Amino acid sequence: MYGGAEYTTMSNDLGITHDLAIKRLKGAIRLAIPDAARRRHVSEVTGIPIRTLESYGNGEAAPTLVNFLLLSRVLGAAFVTDVMSPTGLQVSLLEPGSIDPHELLTATLHNAAALSAALDDGRLDHRERLALAPAARELGCDLIAFSHSMKPEP
Repeated sequence: MYGGAEYTTMSNDLGITHDLAIKRLKGAIRLAIPDAARRRHVSEVTGIPIRTLESYGNGEAAPTLVNFLLLSRVLGAAFVTDVMSPTGLQVSLLEPGSIDPHELLTATLHNAAALSAALDDGRLDHRERLALAPAARELGCDLIAFSHSMKPEP
């Protein structure tokens, strides 16, 4: 039973269950918001009521996607990494200028060229789509990273 509702624990090949996700979220919130003063601050910044934050920390409720994003923004990369740890993903902050734009542009163009070559015949079958999915994802990530690597204009 979770938050007044009963859930069927689903499993998958990755071993990530609903219970594991809730446990990671609850633990991460307890670490990131350890006391009343911190809860008050997080509540003021995010607009999430203190009682709601308490319910997240004791496992009575899980945040909506919007509230999770608000918490992620305020609590930072360590919080998100802790929550996402069952996936094997890690979060890091990108500071302007922290990425070499020349290396990033080279990777971006390489992935764009691979996609362009595959789409050249005007068709994309299921095997090509499956093979190109990683390059498409990397291209998207490269473009986002490239936009964050640019130093803001004065």
